[in-house]
Amino acid sequence: MKISVPMHIQPFRENLWDAYLQQMKSMNVRRVFLASSIHEGHLPELEVYRKEALILKELIALFGGHGIEAAYWGNSIGHGGSLLTGAARRFQEVVGPEGKTASGVYCPLDPEFIAYVCQGYSLIAESGVDLLVLDDDFRLHLHAPEAPVGCFCPLHMEAMGQRIGREISREELAAAVLHGKPSLLRTQWLEVMGDSLLAFAGRLEKAVHAVNPAARLGLCAVMSHWSHEGITMDKLLQTLAGETRPFLRTIGAPYWSKESHHIGWIIAYTRLQQHWVKDTDVEIVAEGDTYPQSRFHCSAAMLHAFHQGLRAAGFPGLLSYSLHFSLSPELEDGYVSKISRQQAHYEAISAFCPEGYVSHGVQPVLVPYNMAHMTLPEAGSDFNLSWPDEPVVLQYLSRMGIPISYEDKQGAVVLTGSYAASLSDTELEALLRRGALIDGTAAHWLMARKIDIGITSLIPVEAPSFEQYTDPEVCGKYAGEYMWSVAGGDVSFFECELKAGAISVTEFMGLRYKRLFPGVIHYENANKQRFCLLPFDLASARYSKQLIYNYARQQQFASSLAWVNRNALYATMSGQPDVYMSCRVSPDSKRLVITVQNGSMDPIKNPQIQLNPEIQICSIIELLQHDQASAVQVEDFVYHRDEHFGYLEIKTEIPPMGFMGVAVINPWG
Repeated sequence: MKISVPMHIQPFRENLWDAYLQQMKSMNVRRVFLASSIHEGHLPELEVYRKEALILKELIALFGGHGIEAAYWGNSIGHGGSLLTGAARRFQEVVGPEGKTASGVYCPLDPEFIAYVCQGYSLIAESGVDLLVLDDDFRLHLHAPEAPVGCFCPLHMEAMGQRIGREISREELAAAVLHGKPSLLRTQWLEVMGDSLLAFAGRLEKAVHAVNPAARLGLCAVMSHWSHEGITMDKLLQTLAGETRPFLRTIGAPYWSKESHHIGWIIAYTRLQQHWVKDTDVEIVAEGDTYPQSRFHCSAAMLHAFHQGLRAAGFPGLLSYSLHFSLSPELEDGYVSKISRQQAHYEAISAFCPEGYVSHGVQPVLVPYNMAHMTLPEAGSDFNLSWPDEPVVLQYLSRMGIPISYEDKQGAVVLTGSYAASLSDTELEALLRRGALIDGTAAHWLMARKIDIGITSLIPVEAPSFEQYTDPEVCGKYAGEYMWSVAGGDVSFFECELKAGAISVTEFMGLRYKRLFPGVIHYENANKQRFCLLPFDLASARYSKQLIYNYARQQQFASSLAWVNRNALYATMSGQPDVYMSCRVSPDSKRLVITVQNGSMDPIKNPQIQLNPEIQICSIIELLQHDQASAVQVEDFVYHRDEHFGYLEIKTEIPPMGFMGVAVINPWG
């Protein structure tokens, strides 16, 4: 894994270069991203860019002498917000759907603004820098609170009128494209947004390569790039790169973690973005941001866990925000100290889980650029339009001991919300042959597509009080137990009318355990497609504390996924909260690697992994324990199996926020 760090191009204390270099070397840093001193929105005279280019040229030589590459990291459209005091107002600013102006955020349809930014980047490129990276302000959404969605400035309104062949008001356009069912007008609006970004990217590419043909121009992603900027990431990256290799820093960082278990889904989301650009030869690095680079807000343990999870996934690069952006190096060295001490451990993970291994697990079907296909709430909803297709399913699976894979073409799939509604019948058929776990929202559009999922209707109902886990084959030792769902009115439940052959493996109950309506449903249709239907909307279920997050559901998920796929996942874990797992197999299938990250603040004592019963365990397994510098062969484990799973209990302990790797040799004999 190639490690990079960011720091300001003009640090607050330039006499401390030696200290910065020592910190970088202790973390095995191979590239430094030098963040521009030109704060977004301030629009200085071009002479300021010339001076910055001279500083950059000196630093390229300084770091190069120590074997460290230097890249330039700058702004473009602008974020808006806290750094804009005294900012200029020379160009057309972005306008939100309510007509509010986002100060210091500039529209890419303003030709004078484009010319200015291109001149600035051209001057920077003259330094001879090898890589220039646009910050994640290169976007038209998420400029909250004034402009959370799109640009409705006069320039964009004129472009929209030209696209549709008539004048349209901001009010009419916003009402039509930000609410209700998919429409041609929404598609056209997204295209206008995307075209303006793409044209800007093309101008920047030409400006940079006119003076420095070998330089690479890359991008820091933001959520809306994968959702509703109106252009695909592949096309945007290739337009910026020209004839050079594209560069991408993903979005999703340790500072997003407000709880210890959050790191699992952020790793899963980072891996998802890698999957989305798999057909492009792109250099990709993860966002190891600890914003604002203080352990008051993001712990060193969280950054460490991010390192571990990405190493275990074979991820190729990480931008690790471990240097404080303003304090002297010794005044916040918690990140550096943690990462430096773990270098041998990181190398051990990379050796234990090589890049060439293939991941196996359940596939959450998450199609990017999905806003065009979504039914959006009507006006007045508090729905988050700034990220309308947030992949909530990753937050569930990453806490439930269910390995996630975007490469496994044999495992079960998970269809939730409208994320897969744009797939063709052929694509959908190929996925459903593998067996599917679906939620109530996906059930609606699947039925509309004439897919037999085992029910004739879904009727919205009030939230139940309890769920009884009834089927012993699916629920195991939890059969007969009642789980208080703690589900408020924000969760969308549906009462389903079952077809012949459909069975409920749980039941929803009211107060005093009165049966209300079927719970989880299993069904196999005439085409041999198997479904596990959760009769509620999975996205809104986040407002329930125990509807998903409970031990019985954890076991039901593992069993239901095995049933729909006719084959158990290679590895799962039940009976432990907040477990993020990965499962990877060597190209010759002679080595199976399972990694476990404990997202709980409690230790996992003698962890038990549920295995596919066909996996064979010999007398020795390989074990890589938390923070250890090498793996060892161990015999101290217990293994048995039944008709459902194999059970591998390892005599060790995974500490809070800890890591464990297990390798099985010749798992299929």
